[in-house]
Amino acid sequence: MTSSTICSHHRIRTVLLMCVVLLSASLHAQAQNKETRINLNIRNATLESFVKQLENATGFSFIYGEEVKLTHRITLEMKQKNISEILQRAFENEPITFEISGKHILLHKRPVPQKPVSRKFTISGYVTDGASSETLIGANILESRRSTGTATNPFGFYSLTLPEGETELVFSYLGYESRHSRFELTKTPYSTSGWTAITSWQRSWCSRTSGGPA
Repeated sequence: MTSSTICSHHRIRTVLLMCVVLLSASLHAQAQNKETRINLNIRNATLESFVKQLENATGFSFIYGEEVKLTHRITLEMKQKNISEILQRAFENEPITFEISGKHILLHKRPVPQKPVSRKFTISGYVTDGASSETLIGANILESRRSTGTATNPFGFYSLTLPEGETELVFSYLGYESRHSRFELTKTPYSTSGWTAITSWQRSWCSRTSGGPA
C-alpha cells in the first residue's frame, strides 16, 4: 500500500469522524432548545410579532393557519423561562393551543366546548271542578320559575313543554284558590298521574296531569 493511499484513507476517516461529531452536536443543540431558558419582554404584540420574536430568540419555526387568531394583544414579561412555559402563559386566556414537534411549533385553534343539550319534557292534563268533575275552560297554568305558562282549551286540556330540572306549576282559576305543584323533571322519562284537589270556599277543582319527554 502506497503512502498516498494510506493518507487518503486517513483523510476519509477524519472527515467521517468530523461528520459524526457535528451531527452529535446538532442533535444535542436541538434537544437543548426546548429547555433553553430565555428572558422575554413583549408589549402589546400581535400574534405575528410575538411569533417572530420567539423564532429569533429560540430558533424554533412556527406553523399556523389563518383560523388561529388572538382575542387580545400579548403583553408579557418573563425571565429564565423555557418555550413551553412562555407559550402556556401567552395563550392561557386565548383560543389557541400549541404542539412542539422537533424544531417546529404548531399552533391550533382551541376547540369550542360543546354545551350539554338539555332535554325537554311535555306536561299535559285536564283541569276540572273537584265537585262536579266539569272541565274548566281558560284555567291558567304557570311555571313560576321560568315565567312561562299556558291555559286550558275548550276541553279543559293543557300542554306545557319545559326543560329538565326542578319545576313548580301554579294552577289558578277565577273563584278558586291557586295551587302550587312542585316536582323534578329528570333524564329518565317523566310520568305522573293522579288527582290533586284544590278547594275554595264552597267549590273545588282538580288537576290531573301526565307527562313524558318531548
